[in-house]
Amino acid sequence: MAAARPNILLITTDQQRGDALGIDGNPTLRTPVLDGLARAGIWFRNAYSEAPVCVPMRSCWMTGRHPLALGQNRWRGDPFTRGEILPDALSAAGYRTGVFGKRHFSPAREPYGFDEMLIHESGRMGADREMDDDYLAYLRRETDWGGYSRGHGVGNNDVYAAASLIPEPEHVSSWTAGESVGFLERHARERPDQPFFCWCSFNKPHSPYDPPHPYDTLYGPQDVPAPAVMPNGVDDELPVNQRRIRHYTWQTIGEEQMRASLAYYYGLITHIDVCVGRLVQALMRLGLRDDTIIAFTSDHGDMMGDHNQYFKTTFYEGSARVPYVFYLPERVRDEREVSVTGRVAAPVGVSSLMPTLLDLAAVPKPATADGDTLLDAMRGGEAPNDGEVAAAYGLLPEQCGPGHSAMLRWDRYKYIYWQPGACGQLFDVEADPGELNDLADVDGYREMAAEAHTRLERRLGGYAYGRSEVLSDGTLVGALFSPPDSWSAPVKGPWGRRPM
Repeated sequence: MAAARPNILLITTDQQRGDALGIDGNPTLRTPVLDGLARAGIWFRNAYSEAPVCVPMRSCWMTGRHPLALGQNRWRGDPFTRGEILPDALSAAGYRTGVFGKRHFSPAREPYGFDEMLIHESGRMGADREMDDDYLAYLRRETDWGGYSRGHGVGNNDVYAAASLIPEPEHVSSWTAGESVGFLERHARERPDQPFFCWCSFNKPHSPYDPPHPYDTLYGPQDVPAPAVMPNGVDDELPVNQRRIRHYTWQTIGEEQMRASLAYYYGLITHIDVCVGRLVQALMRLGLRDDTIIAFTSDHGDMMGDHNQYFKTTFYEGSARVPYVFYLPERVRDEREVSVTGRVAAPVGVSSLMPTLLDLAAVPKPATADGDTLLDAMRGGEAPNDGEVAAAYGLLPEQCGPGHSAMLRWDRYKYIYWQPGACGQLFDVEADPGELNDLADVDGYREMAAEAHTRLERRLGGYAYGRSEVLSDGTLVGALFSPPDSWSAPVKGPWGRRPM
């Protein structure tokens, strides 16, 4: 029997770039399952993380609010207010809820409306990390691979590649998919007339870049593209970026090493695609496919050597643009009058996830969920905010350092405002996807950059609610580039090694 409301399967990854999909035109990466969902569903090709770091974007997913409105545009997270978050809204509408994999919430073990929950936080949980973390406990209790999750010696924020010692069936991505499939099977068996919300939250392709065999052999350094770097390398970068690069000693990494890391990063993503295929097959086997919305996205990207940088926190394409796909069964498309299929070019923000899912399921939104919904765009109408995305990360003058910036993305252009040094960059990302040609001070573009700065101030003003660290009398706050003392010297260890 079909559920009165559609089921929702939310699939997320951690640190997956927007161009890390085959359908995005990537000539190397193989992601046939995700590509198929994008073709048959709705793929927002220019989707952006409005605060490109894990905690704030995951909070946005749950609350349906822009990071600035939420007050979490930096790497920190506050406890959620019950009744204002996605699983609570769905539970109130009769859904059974489960989450499997990475949440990154505080407190880590607070259910926050999830009926079932198995968490992996990459070693960040509790005094007894091995047993407080559900995946690490699984390795200890049910396999011969306890203690081997970091057996290759590579830390959680290292940037170089090492194959996983754990076999594919026990790898964290396989475990996350397997536990999610188990939830689907239990639900189909025990609650066939109740809708479900299942969040399958992969920890990968976040570093360490450690695919299991045989995914460590799919791509070689010679197969993947070279990073997009400035003609004179680090010396051509803004001072704020130079300091960040040299702090982490990323300027010491050669192109061949960068390609090796990217090859393993791609291996992790293809493995995830296979795991997503297991989820889709389970829906078909259980007779749930025609009643289930599938949404797929990532919290942010990874620079992967572009601009000689790794990880996130900047508004360059590699860090800020993410995959964003909605697959809708026919009955949902009909009921919600959705007409669009395939690629949508207009820029959108990923804080739209919660309002969009609730709209598609015809579930009332909490009054606090004031983020944009994509339902009108799915019906062939305009994207939210006239197709502009305004975003901000950091923006805290008293701690002004690398990564503190804001972005306006529209049409084919992007304007980035750097709070350190109070300077702006303008890029034509369609013609220059590597963002190597700054147009802000080029004849014919200066007026565009100035106008974009003004529009960015106006857009952020709608979210910031008078917060003086972002805007002062409607003007973006600037600051001298004065990073903390800890940024004045390279971190200890090779390539910015941070074990957790």
